[in-house]
Amino acid sequence: MKKPTLKGWMAIVGAVLAAILAVIAALKDGDFSANEAKQVSDKIGEAVEVIQTETAE
Repeated sequence: MKKPTLKGWMAIVGAVLAAILAVIAALKDGDFSANEAKQVSDKIGEAVEVIQTETAE
């Protein structure tokens, strides 16, 4: 596992923030629909992918 560059850290932080915002938006109305669940899942998957990409050797 390598240490990410500054650009990599920015990508990681952006992806994690997008995932957090997706969760907040999905839970805001109190109804967690299947579409919202898919959006949250997609954002978390993107965050994981970015982390893997930025820390891969």
